[in-house]
Amino acid sequence: MKSTELVLISKMLADAGIMCSTSIDRDLLTLESRYQNEGLSFLTITLPTFAKGFERSLELGRLDPSLFPSFSKVHNGQIPKFLSGIVSRVFDVSDGTILQEPSVEAIDGVRQVCLSLQKLKMECTDARKRKATKAYLSCESDLSKVRVKSWKYNDSFRLLSKLCFGRLFAGVQELLLHQRLVPKHGPGAVVEKLSGNAKYSSFTWTSRLQRAMPSDSYLFSNAEDWILRHESLRHLSSKDEPPVKVIFVPKTLKTPRVIAIEPTHMQYVQQAFMSALVHNIELDPILGRSIRFTDSTLNGSLARQSSIDRSFATLDLSEASDRVHAALVVSF
Repeated sequence: MKSTELVLISKMLADAGIMCSTSIDRDLLTLESRYQNEGLSFLTITLPTFAKGFERSLELGRLDPSLFPSFSKVHNGQIPKFLSGIVSRVFDVSDGTILQEPSVEAIDGVRQVCLSLQKLKMECTDARKRKATKAYLSCESDLSKVRVKSWKYNDSFRLLSKLCFGRLFAGVQELLLHQRLVPKHGPGAVVEKLSGNAKYSSFTWTSRLQRAMPSDSYLFSNAEDWILRHESLRHLSSKDEPPVKVIFVPKTLKTPRVIAIEPTHMQYVQQAFMSALVHNIELDPILGRSIRFTDSTLNGSLARQSSIDRSFATLDLSEASDRVHAALVVSF
């Protein structure tokens, strides 16, 4: 019995064949055969690599067989055997150069077939989770060896940081000094496994938070609330603070996303800083021109224009957020 995922991709492939007026019989056989041998990973991991190689070839203006390591090419030709009927509507079979008038339907068909299940929300295998854990620990180990104070670019970093973020953090600091930040409980998971209004039953604070955000101002709604409930408040020293909980959440079946779940009290105050940062970043004369959280139309138009004239580019760094060293924040 065929899986739902295989049936879905097969139907999409059939539609693509009709749109491109080409036979997809061999492609269907390949699809079924490789699914039987490789399982769901062929649809969720291998096919997306085909799409990436295809998109890179479009950018280069020439199809490079090395971009399709999991697929053999046609005899005496440059294009892969898989989807060759559709791909030949975009690239020349013999030399791999892009056609003068490539088929838009063929390009759309390849992307639909190969990318539809790329981000299927399913649990990764235990082996891939172990690999992600190993990468996470390796990242932590690398950061533990870094000595920011002796970094030769430390002064330049501080100068550039103040230029870009000085006004932003000065504004947030002003809100903090006048106790005008507004904490709230977010929708995300917390270490204590509380949800919804149950988070308001948490009366835990820390000595670190107390120095900057006194509990009587930020944890209680008013004086009467403090009188009634302050005896339930539990202050934790730095050594007694609970650790975050590291978990995996679905990203792709190739690699899970590693995230940290915070204790309730930490998420509570983080929401306050998030609101202040988002608001002030978008108002900042420098940052607001490139960082927008509530309106993505500018970024969308820039991305579209840059895909045509290459005037801008984006960077997608591996484990980027995990590699932000805490000492960089402290030094700034």
